[in-house]
Amino acid sequence: MLVNGRKNKLKTVYLDSIRGVDTAADALAGGEIVVVDYGATFGTTFLPFLRKRVAQVRKETEPLATVSLVMTHSQVMRWIDFDTIHPKLKSLIEAGHLDTLEGVSFIRFPASTIAKQLAGEYHVNSLGEIQAFLVPESDKLMRRLRERHNIHYVGVRSANIHGDPEEFNYSGAHDYAEQIGAKVIAVQSRNYNNIHLMRQRVGSQPIIQFNYQATEEMFEITLVRAGNTHPETMRRLLTNFVSAGGNFKHQEEKVGPLRKWYDSPLNLEDPRLLREHLLQVSGLR
Repeated sequence: MLVNGRKNKLKTVYLDSIRGVDTAADALAGGEIVVVDYGATFGTTFLPFLRKRVAQVRKETEPLATVSLVMTHSQVMRWIDFDTIHPKLKSLIEAGHLDTLEGVSFIRFPASTIAKQLAGEYHVNSLGEIQAFLVPESDKLMRRLRERHNIHYVGVRSANIHGDPEEFNYSGAHDYAEQIGAKVIAVQSRNYNNIHLMRQRVGSQPIIQFNYQATEEMFEITLVRAGNTHPETMRRLLTNFVSAGGNFKHQEEKVGPLRKWYDSPLNLEDPRLLREHLLQVSGLR
């Protein structure tokens, strides 16, 4: 792609190497858009102040949609408004049970006042919620951003021109990265071709909404997008929340493209083992 009259050189880096992680982190910190392999799908990753630029290269139309953030559990703990959620849900989150969703799902939570101020207008929806793709504290890219650049969260959009299907394999993501003028595409490892061919769970990730109180004994857990995963698998992934009084329901927020649901083996009931399985079939293990 020509950028300012010159051919943009796109570099592929590997997130299982120190050099690859450094290159991706430095590019993000320097204000570049980086296309990142998140397992089941690729994401257009950027610092929040670049929202309008991302919209331009992805050919989005006004009004611009609220954008998700990539963050760790500890960042969610700093930003969630615990005063507005059910006490049982608060206890579960404080006990660390969100870790069963790391790397496999977005969560949507009510944002505190300071979170709304720091996240910016394009990352808080009309209900005062932030949508985050949870990654482990050990995630190499996010850890390098924290330690080297004091960056604790980044924005993420699907890797596609607005209206096109999202990219979930390297060749399509590479073409997309060239199309938007990205300088870096980050894949999980040098073995990406085999990994991408073996993925069974592909496409947009599910979205879980944790927000509204229901009754004194029960709170709501809403799967507002099933994405690439069967709703029953998501219910089992949330077993700890459901058994503590969570009312799980699947209610698609909007009509979107039909995606193939991955349905995990029925004998996988333990949420942690189920998460590991989902990561494996997404190409992250």
